[in-house]
Amino acid sequence: MIYDSEAIKHYWGARPVDVTQRAGQIASSWVPFCFTLLVDQQLDRLQDKERLDAHAVELREMLTLLGPTFIKFGQMLSIRPDIMPP
Repeated sequence: MIYDSEAIKHYWGARPVDVTQRAGQIASSWVPFCFTLLVDQQLDRLQDKERLDAHAVELREMLTLLGPTFIKFGQMLSIRPDIMPP
């Protein structure tokens, strides 16, 4: 198998509904999560370990539901304490 960017562009260019649905699926997961996280940060609730643990579980479940690319992203974050402290 050879990587062909033009073939990929053609494949997904012919499927705008699929692309839009996937983008909607991703946004419908990320937007509420990020909003909740921002609200908790503004209200200084992130000092509570139970709340942090709940956000971590929610993030893990969201990445798992979104599929292999997002699982790999989560694995990448898990080894970067400078980005995501334990």
